[in-house]
Amino acid sequence: MWVRINEIRHLTQEDIQKAIAVSQFSLIPHKTKQVQIHVLSKKAVQDLRKLTTEFFIVFDKYNFQYLFGKTRPITENS
Repeated sequence: MWVRINEIRHLTQEDIQKAIAVSQFSLIPHKTKQVQIHVLSKKAVQDLRKLTTEFFIVFDKYNFQYLFGKTRPITENS
């Protein structure tokens, strides 16, 4: 699965948990504004489940709302 940082900069903890539960990410690319579904392999789901410590640090310890941003996603220029 290849995605651009611009496509995942809006991901929240809830988005990641949903992706793990249904084995797919639904992302909206900046250019087309149309939902693209990225199916996750069993290995990808297992790998995401192993990142619980990292997700805890980002979302719970530091209270980030987004994977790449505390109160709002990182800017497109980043």
